Amino acid sequence: MSQRRGVLDTRKYPLLYDSVYKLSQRQRLYSLIQGKMVKYDPHNHKKYYERWKNNGALLPEITPENAAIIIRFLEDMEVGANVNPSTKKGSRSYGRLRNLKAKLQTLFMLMEEELCIECVTELKNRDIDVLKFFRKFREGQLRCRKARTKPLRAIGTYARVFKTFWHWYQRVERKKRKNILDITVDLDARDDKPKFNYITVEQLKKLCNKAKYEYRVMMMFLFDAGIRAPTEMMNVRVKDLEWDNKRNHYILNIREETSKTFGRK
Repeated sequence: MSQRRGVLDTRKYPLLYDSVYKLSQRQRLYSLIQGKMVKYDPHNHKKYYERWKNNGALLPEITPENAAIIIRFLEDMEVGANVNPSTKKGSRSYGRLRNLKAKLQTLFMLMEEELCIECVTELKNRDIDVLKFFRKFREGQLRCRKARTKPLRAIGTYARVFKTFWHWYQRVERKKRKNILDITVDLDARDDKPKFNYITVEQLKKLCNKAKYEYRVMMMFLFDAGIRAPTEMMNVRVKDLEWDNKRNHYILNIREETSKTFGRK
């Protein structure tokens, strides 16, 4: 990279520039019109979510009552209505909306089977039954919606999604002057400790030796910055690089709005 602050030598790293920094002409024009930076969506979350809505917002395998309340919940999350006061304001990302939809559809299908309900609102006074349901989940007794032979995993994620939904339901009903019991107050939303996956410098060197020159640059950039691919990496801009005169190297700022978790350097 050039020694000038925030300048990338595009002749030396052509593919890195094209893959990470360079916006298409259409996206550049759109960003100028909107007066803001365009965020790449490599997973096409917006496309698939809007296609699902335009095709009738179907939620198979669950009752019409549960499907209706999921759709109402997603409509609020899409515009940022009835969200938790302690979380950030505004609409939720399309990736988050798709994740909520899939997790709730799976949970409600299993709850219909395990707890014999037609609608999740029937659980308003069944907090013990909900705890027993999630205990079976943690013990591996519940099966995936698509692969019914495999146990459902990531209990912490599902528990947090259910908490989010239930607290939304409480806020909606409170506006109708109805107080709903918080059946999630004792719900354990911890995840099992994941296996720590890592790559060593020696392993990286072996990979780089087999890769094209342009890809070596990208691989070393990912390794050195600790940035996620593809979304975080594809949303890096030249302005995110800050030259540190004391340490004589660049510092990368991963912006909050493009990060999967939180902004960081």
